[in-house]
Amino acid sequence: MHRARGLSRSSTKRETWCFLRAIATDAFRGIGLRRIGSRRSIVSSVDVYCHDEMRFLLALMILAVPEGCSPSGNLPPLRTSSQHFRYYARSESAVQGDIIERLERSRADVFAYLNLQSEAQINYYLFDDQEDLARNSECGSTQDCAVGHDIFSVSPLLEHELVHAYLADVGFPAAPLREGMAEALGCNRTNLSTAIENDWRRCVSEYPTSDVTIYASDQRFAKNLILQNSPGTVLRYYRISSDTRLPNLFAKEFMSFWGLSIDDVWAKALMTGVLEDGVSPICPCSIGALSPGMNDVVIPHVNAGDYRPIAVGPDSSALFRFAKSTDVLLQDCARETPAVPLLDPQAMKTSLILIQGLPTPHFLAFPSPGTEELSVDADPRLSADCGEAASLVISSDIGRLMVIAPPLGVGARQYLKLASATTRMIQRKDPAIAGIQGGLRACTDCTLSSCTGVTALQAPVPVSDGYVLELSAMPSPLASTLQAVSIEFL
Repeated sequence: MHRARGLSRSSTKRETWCFLRAIATDAFRGIGLRRIGSRRSIVSSVDVYCHDEMRFLLALMILAVPEGCSPSGNLPPLRTSSQHFRYYARSESAVQGDIIERLERSRADVFAYLNLQSEAQINYYLFDDQEDLARNSECGSTQDCAVGHDIFSVSPLLEHELVHAYLADVGFPAAPLREGMAEALGCNRTNLSTAIENDWRRCVSEYPTSDVTIYASDQRFAKNLILQNSPGTVLRYYRISSDTRLPNLFAKEFMSFWGLSIDDVWAKALMTGVLEDGVSPICPCSIGALSPGMNDVVIPHVNAGDYRPIAVGPDSSALFRFAKSTDVLLQDCARETPAVPLLDPQAMKTSLILIQGLPTPHFLAFPSPGTEELSVDADPRLSADCGEAASLVISSDIGRLMVIAPPLGVGARQYLKLASATTRMIQRKDPAIAGIQGGLRACTDCTLSSCTGVTALQAPVPVSDGYVLELSAMPSPLASTLQAVSIEFL
């Protein structure tokens, strides 16, 4: 469900007052009131620079009034907490057993990716339903919202509002950047609509809105800024950008910071990294990578989907041995290419996934609730020389082998030997993504004199100890950064 952008009138007023108190406190600490205009209700779209005397008087007036910055209404009681989160819910049964762990990992990933520095605790208020949310939260409607470090939601973990809370101490920029960043970061969300808003002026001025095309365009704008520059540079822009609904001011500030026209950058962003089903947010992929040498790894995620970065670079490989799995996808962290399905819940036997030479950071996504049980080995590697090819032991419990590597050039070959105590029958079972399937032959040995092509349409092919799998490029009209071959052992 897409949220209406922004806050209700009441929550905006409270956030404005809390912001005023914060900068008043800063004034007494000697930090100085650099700008008023970072909140729409103060002086929308106008920079007002204050002299020391004005700052002092304004601070006195603001601090003389009771604070009133705590959420009001019949809020849920505190149920659990951690170093960075306090979690509130109507009942104990509404609190998922792993929710704090998932929240802390979400925060750690985003903070590491953006290099954020803050120890502020986030208050997460979970409401029973939208009626409860509208009646008792600061949102003033049935839409989830974040006000500073307070999140009000009917969802147990909402990445969009979490990003707002993470960035609360950084700034409060115009809607395209603020909402764009909230939609541009996240690992467990699906793509937004392919429909977009070409006119960035609407995205600046029409606030709040529930128009999904504006959300989708904001996301592409912020994501493109991150990928074309760096998270740190975008955060500096986030910090100085005014909360404005005036397109001319937004364009002027953009040009001042980037030295580029917002018209050109916006147009490019809307056409960059667009997949058939829209655009996905960047997965920070910052911590907890699965790497060779990790044995008997158990990843329980019984309440929601999950993800883990993998430690496979351009010059390395890893063999993932799944003893138990749900749906498993391979995805680049920037999420600029289609996700590659690796496994499905119907895989009853152990599955082997050999991943080699990834050009960019990737992660494994587990979109369905469940539990993963796996180990990660360093070998074997594919070899361009059949005589030097490593051997992969295919025991009786192996039901699937998938090999993923960068695309091979025309005429190039790579090899992998099989070690098996018995003769096994193999059949192609490739992911249904056009353009990534590689060619495959099963050869009796490295003389390559007796080879049989293995395709998805032909009968199963027998292989036994010492057989060699030969992988080659398969011509395709679609360019891909990866090539995959998937084999089922019958």
